[in-house]
Amino acid sequence: MDEHRFTGLWTRCISAAQIDPVRVYVKLREFYSQAWRRYHTLSHLRHCLGEFDEVAHLVAEPKEVEMALWFHDAIYEPGAADNEARSVELFDRLAEGGAPPVLSNRVRELIMATCHFEPPAAGDERYMVDIDLASFGLPWRAYLSDSEKVRAEASHLTDEDFYRGQVAFFKRLLSRPHFYGTPFFRRKYEARARENLIRKVSELAERGFS
Repeated sequence: MDEHRFTGLWTRCISAAQIDPVRVYVKLREFYSQAWRRYHTLSHLRHCLGEFDEVAHLVAEPKEVEMALWFHDAIYEPGAADNEARSVELFDRLAEGGAPPVLSNRVRELIMATCHFEPPAAGDERYMVDIDLASFGLPWRAYLSDSEKVRAEASHLTDEDFYRGQVAFFKRLLSRPHFYGTPFFRRKYEARARENLIRKVSELAERGFS
């Protein structure tokens, strides 16, 4: 990952001079490089930042969105319901009170949007969610590779538990009027993302997971 990119962002956002941005960067790398991770890795973070770079000129608060992307999967335990909340806590802890309250609140809101319970109604949260879901719109083989990595991270779950949960999530996404919340990502990925998920749900149904 680009240390210079992160430390520059951190310096623009965090006012406390005593906080070493390199130390924060190293800590983030450690989390995303945990040995058991397969999908929620530095590669996923790189992909998210690449997608962000394409829309940075469209978002209202680019530095807040970028900071949220760096932290959104810093804490990730398969099946845990509080990964996003704990990632927010990690940001707050590493910032040591140096983040302006407005920025800290926005980073929290943006990270929590990636829980994907409901599609955001408006604002930068829509870009945040679309970026996080961008891999669903990759070509089939790349999407399938990512799916296999997500499964590998949840090796403690049976196929029954894992795939039934996946099917429920996929169907919830497909039931939305739009898979992506922003015009940019609809144009770029909407059709392929729907094709991928419909195909995946069909294949899982053939295996008895519906």
